Parts: sequence; C-alpha cells; structure tokens
Amino acid sequence: MGPGAISEILGALFKLRHKQALPLVIALCKQAVHHVQNFADSELTVVLSALMHYGHSDHFLVEALERHVPKVAFTTDAETVTKVMQFFRRWRILSPPVFNTVAESFVYRAEEYSTWQVSQQIAALGVLGYLPPDAGRLFRKVESILHARFSQFQPRALLDLLYACTLLQRYPLNFVSKVFSPYFMQQLQDIEIKLDEEGYVLPASHTDEVHKRIALCIDGSKRFAANAETLLGKEAIKQRHLRILGYEVVQISYYEFEKLKDKKEVVEYLHKKIFPHSYRLSW
Repeated sequence: MGPGAISEILGALFKLRHKQALPLVIALCKQAVHHVQNFADSELTVVLSALMHYGHSDHFLVEALERHVPKVAFTTDAETVTKVMQFFRRWRILSPPVFNTVAESFVYRAEEYSTWQVSQQIAALGVLGYLPPDAGRLFRKVESILHARFSQFQPRALLDLLYACTLLQRYPLNFVSKVFSPYFMQQLQDIEIKLDEEGYVLPASHTDEVHKRIALCIDGSKRFAANAETLLGKEAIKQRHLRILGYEVVQISYYEFEKLKDKKEVVEYLHKKIFPHSYRLSW
C-alpha cells in the first residue's frame, strides 16, 4: 500500500472516530513506517493526527521520524513540524535529534508560524524538560514573537507557551507576571516529613518548632520521559519550587525503587535517601 492510500484511510478513520478501528490503525501504522520519507507533508500530518487520536505509537515509527525530520525541518510545512512535536510530546519521547533541529529551524522560520504552532513547538520542549544546545537564540526568538504578536495569541496558546518557558526556566521577563500563579503549588502531591532539632520525626499535624521539612517526591514512570530517565518539565519545576520554599527534596524514582529485591532493601534504601547522615531511623 502506498503512502497516499495509507494517509487517506487513516484520515477517514480519524474523521469517523470509530472506536473499533484500532486493529486497522495498528496495521496501517506498520505500513506507514516504511513510507515516512515518502509522505507529502499534508499526508504525514494526517497520519500523526490519526495515530494520536487512536492512542497508538510504534517505536519503529519513532525511529523513522528521528531519521527523517532532521533532514527536512527547515523546509517541511509548518503544520507538519508542529504535528511531529505534538506526537513526541504525546508519547513523552525525548528525542534530541528531532528537538535540536526543530529548535534551530524555529529561529529561522518562526515568523511564518501561526501563534498556535509557535506555542505547540515550544510546549513540547517544556513538557519533556529539554533545552536544545542553542537555547539562548531560541528563547530570544520566542520573546521577539511575543513582543510582536502578543495580541494574536489565543488564551490557551499563550498559556501553553508561557508555561513551557517557565518549566524550562527561560522566563520571558516582560511577561513573567502573567506566568506565575498558585496553580503549581496547588498541584503538588508530595509527602512531607517534619523533623525537630534532634532529627526526630514530628507528627504530621505538628506546626510549631519544625527544624527541617523534607518533601518526599515519589516519582513513577509517567513523571519521566518515556525513553529516558529525565523528569518531565512540570515535575522538575515542582521540585525547584519546593526547594525555594525551604524544603529538602528527596526523590524516590521508579527506576531505582524497582531494582530493590525485598523489604530489607526497601528499608535500607529509604533510610539512606531520607536520613543519609544518621545510623538509625528516628521514628
């Protein structure tokens, strides 16, 4: 089956939104892997849109995109580049080859992008917490776009863009007051441990004479990039905010915890993580 037919069928399924079409979508995705470099821009856009709608990806397709996109990022249709970034964002795939090239092309092409395309390309970097090598030029371009076209941004696009900048600690200074809100702290899901001066754990309800506060961040796999041990942007900024508030942040990551074999190893691991300077648990 050729690339045109694959795109046409996936596009039709996308419009139908038929829930029982997933087996066919999976089969077409396998076919699409062999035609990534042959799809017209509009065809590839349709293919990726349909796959995201049906919640399907394929590591062979990802590899094909990683080979293809860096070669064409400077000339591919803006919507196609944006759809590629949304695809990697959707599956939490950290891809330096794709992200670096798209970021570089952004510096040269951003003026021709719609405000939504601008926000979605930067949002993908923010979600994955990834700064490309020449981040300075990239974010100077972002700020120039904000200056020139601020009134053109729809609220959702502007929120996505400014939130992504915040996640990456690249604040557009003239717009920083629009970025910060209590939202970040309201979304915290951490375990708090309070210690007295001698290092003993205080009751959770205790509010007076707290000498030290520990924020225990239990981070499962969904808080990391799907293909790397790299925290997603929103999780990284959560930890930074906690440190600014005076917490000592202790991270319990899934890839460390899953290596533990029994209860004894779990206890020793937690002890070393939470109380690294003591010889016994102060409970």
